[in-house]
Amino acid sequence: MSDKRWIDVIVEHAKNELKIMNLDKVKFGDTILRFIKELHEISGNHPQVMKSMVQSIADLIDEKPISPITEDDFKLETHCDGGLFEVWRCARYTSVYKVDGKYYDDRAVVYKTSHDSLDRQYIYQGGMSSKQEISLPYTVSEKVVLI
Repeated sequence: MSDKRWIDVIVEHAKNELKIMNLDKVKFGDTILRFIKELHEISGNHPQVMKSMVQSIADLIDEKPISPITEDDFKLETHCDGGLFEVWRCARYTSVYKVDGKYYDDRAVVYKTSHDSLDRQYIYQGGMSSKQEISLPYTVSEKVVLI
């Protein structure tokens, strides 16, 4: 068995893949390697924790909260669409709101053609609805349904 640590094998693999993509010739390649090493340091040698942190970064890029939504995150909105009504909207994630004492996420379900697809569809008709009732504290986590 090799004396190499798990992270050393991962970094070697990453270096090789970055070289194939010519990313070893740009600063971004070094940034990726440093990022992997630092993730390893703070995760305590737990690959799943590292992957979870990477997913959190993806969520931040998608403007999703990475900590649970609580009652403190809502602000009152007044609308005059066919009559006056009030909605408590989440300030951190506007797809989440409260109406008539119930909480909803308009993007709780995403419809995709495959798990790897970057296309995302939110549907609000018939039996297929992206809108779901939720409870607080709420951690944003879209359910993927393949269509």
